[in-house]
Amino acid sequence: MRVHSLVLACIPAATVLISGCGNAVLADDETPPATATGFHQVVAPFLKQHCLECHAGNEPEGDLALDSFRDREAVAKAPAIWREVRARLQHGEMPPEDEPRPDPAKIRAVVAWISAMLAETRAKNGSDPGRVTLRRL
Repeated sequence: MRVHSLVLACIPAATVLISGCGNAVLADDETPPATATGFHQVVAPFLKQHCLECHAGNEPEGDLALDSFRDREAVAKAPAIWREVRARLQHGEMPPEDEPRPDPAKIRAVVAWISAMLAETRAKNGSDPGRVTLRRL
């Protein structure tokens, strides 16, 4: 009984510690939540400098045209594309090795912005619950 009471008493303290640690992970130079301002300050300049040379126009590399994404709303409408962009950046596949490598902090900032945007979009639209099974009464 005493151990059970002690465990219950420690849960609120552990929750405070864990939530405080989560905030400590973000550095001062990290991107804020997926705002339109964050897109124009972080993502758009990154795309212009590192992506649009190949991924724009009538015949973009890999059939991926990123020049049509001019604001946060356009990005939010194509989550599958941006999950792929995020994965390629995280794995170091883009930009290609023969192109100048961006600063790792800039890559982390863009990836953080994309992740936040995807999470907000998923929360707003709801996630696919998968196959719904009809139950007998």
